[in-house]
Amino acid sequence: MCLATSKHGWPYCRPVIVVDGSALKARFGGMLLAACGHDANGSIFPLAVGIVPSESNESWKWFFEKLRDSIGTRESLAIVADMHKGIEYAANLVYPDAAFGICVQHLAANLKTRYKDFKGPLKTYFEGASRSYLLSEHQRHM
Repeated sequence: MCLATSKHGWPYCRPVIVVDGSALKARFGGMLLAACGHDANGSIFPLAVGIVPSESNESWKWFFEKLRDSIGTRESLAIVADMHKGIEYAANLVYPDAAFGICVQHLAANLKTRYKDFKGPLKTYFEGASRSYLLSEHQRHM
């Protein structure tokens, strides 16, 4: 579901779509899929939501197709998500020209789980690189 206000406001947002899924634990179960953008003030701008039986490749493909049908596509579009393979698969199918990126918060959580020593200088370098706006600044932290 994409509200008319979201359709009309999307062209004035940054060309970045952030997507995620959340389990519905109520009586009927399923997954709530959501897509948001960032408006000119840097605030979260809801674009669309959908309820699917499970978080699968097919579910994400359906969601991205409905999203594209509602808001279209944009030049220099970037899609950001967690590391669920179904999201990247579907995003690349439906938005082949879009750049795909992993959410830094999810990546940091994954690094903390895999590397118990993810603190001190390593964490400082990671945070600096992930918050850099310029390539030269990013490379300095690497």
